[in-house]
Amino acid sequence: MDGVEMSPLIVTSTQDLAGVNIHDTLIKLYPFKPFSKNPEGLQVYRYGDILLTSTEKHIVEASHVEEWFDIDLIIFASMHRSASATPCLTVHAPGNLSDTAEVGGIPRRICVSAPLYMKAAITHLRGNAEALDLLDKYEVVMECTHHGDYLERTPCFFIEIGSREEEWRDPRAAEAVARSIIQALEGVGEARVGIGIGGPHYHKRFTELMWISDIAVSHIAPKYALPHLDEYMIRQMMERSRPRSSLAILDWKGLKGEKKRIISILEGMGVEWTRLSHLLEKYRR
Repeated sequence: MDGVEMSPLIVTSTQDLAGVNIHDTLIKLYPFKPFSKNPEGLQVYRYGDILLTSTEKHIVEASHVEEWFDIDLIIFASMHRSASATPCLTVHAPGNLSDTAEVGGIPRRICVSAPLYMKAAITHLRGNAEALDLLDKYEVVMECTHHGDYLERTPCFFIEIGSREEEWRDPRAAEAVARSIIQALEGVGEARVGIGIGGPHYHKRFTELMWISDIAVSHIAPKYALPHLDEYMIRQMMERSRPRSSLAILDWKGLKGEKKRIISILEGMGVEWTRLSHLLEKYRR
């Protein structure tokens, strides 16, 4: 779009109750000003170099926004659904680690993650949730890499409110997410980047590592995705990250019967690896 230099972009969907809530809260809390219209005819707002807009498509079918602007980061703000309906505030990289793409994207293709911004976002999310007295209800947690859409080149991540309409409409949850997005965009620290392998979908221990260490976790492959991990997928996890990942972090007990195979692949690729438990022990001291 003419007149826009390289900028971060926040994207929400008009189909998404939490996204609409977060979008409206950002405009309420920060001096976003109308800037232009996007190709769908919806308003584009600007605050400093930060752009904010919506799409009429589902948020997991929003890869087209990558073509609208000259941008270097996309944050998708949206609702989260889960079978357990647990109230949560989550951050994750998008992509499909398996041979299927049930919720958008392309099978066996993952997006370029933004681990430094994800680390900042999940850290601020905890602080804002605490300040807004949300921790008694909401779990703040990193999710594994999952669902679409697929973006070829622009680093991106999702930040979400889960898991029911009550939470999607919650003004305090939207405020926690909105403030965390802006705070993350205001500046990130330096960190070594690693991928996570093994363990549950909602990974509390990788979340803790993001909070207490100088390590930023990019893509996470949970235990249910391990049968799909081969050299091709692990190479994507390492390379499709800005900055690039230089370390594989293994949830030892969460590797099930895949330890030897995964380690063999990593060592064959020359990838340094370590146990998650060892890192947590180091940084908890």
